[in-house]
Amino acid sequence: MPCDPWPDSAEFRRSRRLRIALIFSASAYFSFFLYDALIALLAEGFGFDATAFGLSISASGLGGLLGALLAGRIAGNHPMRSMALAAVTSGLATGIIAITAMLSLAIQLPAFLLALGFMGGATAFMLVPYRTIVQAEAPPDRIARVFASGEAVIVTTMLSAPLIGSAIATRWGTPSAFLPAVSC
Repeated sequence: MPCDPWPDSAEFRRSRRLRIALIFSASAYFSFFLYDALIALLAEGFGFDATAFGLSISASGLGGLLGALLAGRIAGNHPMRSMALAAVTSGLATGIIAITAMLSLAIQLPAFLLALGFMGGATAFMLVPYRTIVQAEAPPDRIARVFASGEAVIVTTMLSAPLIGSAIATRWGTPSAFLPAVSC
């Protein structure tokens, strides 16, 4: 009897919905971490100081917290739809920020903070429903293993993203690292 080196991947092969949710979630995490480490450089490019950078991280975190609270209540009935709509929303906000920076247009700090808060909130709407789908699709006796397998895939993509984002920023400029996130 052949031994499956990753036995819990069977649940992802069995459930198309679970597989799509994992691919989406891994892509979303990759997207976020592609530019996450570069927010300080982007803020500096807009002429903001260290205090503004701290505020921008706080705005993104607050948006994520509020988004998670809302996503837990709203996204449960239609998790895939919530994930898709949040991806479009986040992609648009990220694209607008990137293009604004690429064109060297000025942006006021409150608008920058609002955009980052919005991006943080949309992020939660992409990530919280994944957990809902795992809970709904995985057999109760395998749910922990399925979560662990899925998280292994997600962490692998997360670890590669900052390196790739840094390479993009080095080659084409910091705002360019935000553009691939628009397509994820």
